[in-house]
Amino acid sequence: MNEVMLTLMTYLLGQSLTISSMTSHVRTPNNPHLPLHCDTPGLTPFRSESIVANCNFAFDDYTKENGCLAIIPGTHRLGRNPTSDEGNPHTNPFVVPVEVPIGSAIVYHGNTWHGAFKREAPGVRLNLAVFMARNYITRQERIKENVTPEMIERNGERFARLCSQFEFNGYEEDGPDFARAAKFIGALIDPRFG
Repeated sequence: MNEVMLTLMTYLLGQSLTISSMTSHVRTPNNPHLPLHCDTPGLTPFRSESIVANCNFAFDDYTKENGCLAIIPGTHRLGRNPTSDEGNPHTNPFVVPVEVPIGSAIVYHGNTWHGAFKREAPGVRLNLAVFMARNYITRQERIKENVTPEMIERNGERFARLCSQFEFNGYEEDGPDFARAAKFIGALIDPRFG
């Protein structure tokens, strides 16, 4: 529910954004580099607007030696994934290491080419990657099904929206829940006529 992250993600994805996954990435000296790639799923050419976006919270200092995020600014405009020749963060001359202190948040458009450098320092580098998507993109994790009423009560309606609690498609023989549909951002359904 970090307001800065939500503001930036809403700018990229619109009011109907949902959480797709929350994952920690652990970089150790045993890991190879993570090749450059995009997070936009299965569309070629990519749409210019972001349909997915990422926020990386740095739980350790991000330095190149620590295996930080590698990114090529502006590649979100190319509308494609990098080729295998373009994908090595250690050899691509356009790669920028994202070096930030612990506690930083790095937000980027889902079309942006990114990866990670091989960690050269001893120890681990840890982050939390919050991956969000527009509401019509299938979530990576079963977020909606695992949210408890206590979580919603503690975090409020915005949290419920982020966790797809007002999603109304996927109904069975009982039909759609029009009261739920009316809370769905962008819905044109009046629950009185359900």
